Amino acid sequence: MSDKIDLPLFDSASVALLSDVSAMPSAGGDALHRLKQLTSADRLSITPHVYAYYVDMRTHADTSWVDEAMPRPAQPHDIWQHVRPLSISIKSRPAKSDAAAEAEPVFYVLLEANCDWEDEHGLLLSWKNGRELVKVGDYDDKPVHADTAPSGVIYRSSYDDRFSTFRTL
Repeated sequence: MSDKIDLPLFDSASVALLSDVSAMPSAGGDALHRLKQLTSADRLSITPHVYAYYVDMRTHADTSWVDEAMPRPAQPHDIWQHVRPLSISIKSRPAKSDAAAEAEPVFYVLLEANCDWEDEHGLLLSWKNGRELVKVGDYDDKPVHADTAPSGVIYRSSYDDRFSTFRTL
């Protein structure tokens, strides 16, 4: 299935919806609905995480290649000029609780995008229940970081923990 939806988060860019919302519990559709309520102001609020991914890749990749692919952003929010959203998928994971067997699954909305600084692996943004950003990184089709990741990490550097970013309270 591949319908198109418009995302106000990206100035109403049209992206492919890869999940069949009608075939999942209503919580999956609710998560998508919440994501569709996010605006470009919400996008700006997650800039530090996406910018950290860019700086990390530029620092640890072939810098000349990255500089040829894109000019350095003058300000962190300029990073969005180098991101092109492609598709949305909705994934669920069992709830983590003592009564996990009885708990409803948690739904994540994953946005896959192309980005100029990482043409091979792209960009993944994942929102828990469509409202809480929980992961930024290369596209690996996983809604959350591994259990070994530090608590609250949003962008987790594979190279240097100084580049990792965390959820703010």
